[in-house]
Amino acid sequence: MQVAHRKSLKVLRRASELTAVGAWMSLMPLSLAAFVFLLRAPISRRLNSRVRVGRWLVGLYLAWMALDRNVCKSGGRPVHWARRNPLWRLFRSYFKADIIYDFGEDEHLFDSDVPLVLGCHPHGVVSLSVFANVVFHSVIPIDYRIATVAANFIVPFWRDILLALGFVDANRATLKSLLVHGKSVALVVGGAEEALDARPGTNDLTLGTRLGFVRLAVETGASLVPIFSFGENELFEQVLPNPPGSLLRDLQEWGKSKLGFSMPLVAGRWGLPVPLRRRVTSIVGRPMVVQKVSEPKEEDVQNLHCEYVSQLEALYKKYSPQLAPNVENLVIRDSKL
Repeated sequence: MQVAHRKSLKVLRRASELTAVGAWMSLMPLSLAAFVFLLRAPISRRLNSRVRVGRWLVGLYLAWMALDRNVCKSGGRPVHWARRNPLWRLFRSYFKADIIYDFGEDEHLFDSDVPLVLGCHPHGVVSLSVFANVVFHSVIPIDYRIATVAANFIVPFWRDILLALGFVDANRATLKSLLVHGKSVALVVGGAEEALDARPGTNDLTLGTRLGFVRLAVETGASLVPIFSFGENELFEQVLPNPPGSLLRDLQEWGKSKLGFSMPLVAGRWGLPVPLRRRVTSIVGRPMVVQKVSEPKEEDVQNLHCEYVSQLEALYKKYSPQLAPNVENLVIRDSKL
């Protein structure tokens, strides 16, 4: 009897975890669907008044969006309960999300007033390791913001969800302003381009010429913190091969240039865009102290970038035998390739 009860609880738990992941993956399309529903034409006299009310609400909301358009460039609008609640704990449990601090869990490293630039790798298809360990959990014991592409902030309702979760516009001016005012930022360095190379059994990083985040750290004196998440690229399969130069890759690159984000063709559980149930473990490296230089030389930025890449590669080499024994070696790609 007890065995059957435990099995029932386990099934219920796993179903709850899947529901939490499904809820998150559905939020953006549901936001768009809700907006379109409020705009739709009346389909009967009985619904006519409701639709008119919906359009009034849409009008008021669009006016609010216009007035509120710059909040994503000035620190966002994080809400604690939006980032820390039982639903997201179930989300993390689905991936058995874990964090390992390469320097030990020494919170004194983050006691100073020096802001941090958290470099998250790899991007994966939709950066679920970032949501699990950086957005829905405090990867470090300080307040920070998470950078994302500006296109996310023009999607009705979805923008407000992201703002509540602590996201801000990833443009250079926004990030520099936050760092200057002592606010730390997290960003997925490889971005949309790296998402096109995310597939099981590989860890290809678009990092070779990504100097912007390092330059920001030098100009503001922020410390650099490399973070590598094992398991991120194992969550989805690419449906079709898309090597650089292929027709599919060219179409994806064209779409990325127009939209600001890429659209990998992927499948997960049951052939659907539902992530596979895989363990995700984020390794947090020791903060790299950076000397502030208002107008750094390109050579100094490149040298610091090389040091950052070396530390990231050292983290991967140290933990890959335990966490990714069957995965190919880390590959650092040039973002122009």
